[in-house]
Amino acid sequence: MDFSDSNQVINYFNRSKYSNDENKKALSAIMLSGGTVNYVWRLVFTDNTTAILKQFPASLRSNPNFALPQVRSNLEYEALCIVEDQLPKDSTWHAPTPYFFDENHHVILCQDMKGESLFDLLKRKGSINNDMEWIAKTLVQIPRDIAGFSVSNISMFENSPLIPIMNGLYARNPARAIELGLLDGQAWFDRAVATESSATRQLLHGDYWPASVLIDLQEKKIALVDWELARTGHPGCDFGQMLANIALMGESQAYDHEEAKKLMQEMMSEWQSTDGFDLQAAYIKRIIQLSNVSHWHLDDTNAIIQKLVKASSQLNV
Repeated sequence: MDFSDSNQVINYFNRSKYSNDENKKALSAIMLSGGTVNYVWRLVFTDNTTAILKQFPASLRSNPNFALPQVRSNLEYEALCIVEDQLPKDSTWHAPTPYFFDENHHVILCQDMKGESLFDLLKRKGSINNDMEWIAKTLVQIPRDIAGFSVSNISMFENSPLIPIMNGLYARNPARAIELGLLDGQAWFDRAVATESSATRQLLHGDYWPASVLIDLQEKKIALVDWELARTGHPGCDFGQMLANIALMGESQAYDHEEAKKLMQEMMSEWQSTDGFDLQAAYIKRIIQLSNVSHWHLDDTNAIIQKLVKASSQLNV
């Protein structure tokens, strides 16, 4: 079964039990832009409704030699079910409703969400200026809500096989910090490691960044997608990841950097932590890791990272 081929995707769905039970037939399949890991298709049905079909291959699409555990499909499906069951329907944010899960082929069919990613919105000047307050409040509330879910099978997320893979990426941080002129890189790394183990019974989204957030400006709703890295930890880990991404967007001419800076300020004014979580370390961990990513288009990466690290002392106030 080749999930890179639209005709095979359509045939797969139309032969599925869900298609038969719901009397749904797919007319077309449109591969969505973005993503180097999974196959994500928008299915268009005969009644003009749509849904998202997501297949989780055994390796990176961009690098077949980089193996990835396909159990990540189970993690995403379980996380979507938890949100569907426990998040109040009148919440400002939501996640796609899961329709079916084919464990044998590692396929999830779920709701097609409205909205545009925050990542793309911040590429256009003034796109969220009139919506800054509610967006900031919701972005802060999301990690708290996720951490508050009751998860009966929490060990599934605590023992995610994706965690060692991600930790392997972060292990490069001390050397990268030195490259960036941060001579105390190992100290930052040690502090960041401590934040990861600060909560083992709370759920995290695990990939909380602007491309995972779809914003419907008309309905004033946020949809959170891409849950395959869901794991356990303190909500500050998710929040620190989002802050780091927005901070880098605030230093780049490729985005509305002034809008990004305002959004970060609004989020920080909403964030309050009384349990001593080291947000500064979680944030700097992500800043260092993300400094390797080319899409920021930073003029002077070393100078900008040093600037952001120096300014980060306010995060633990």
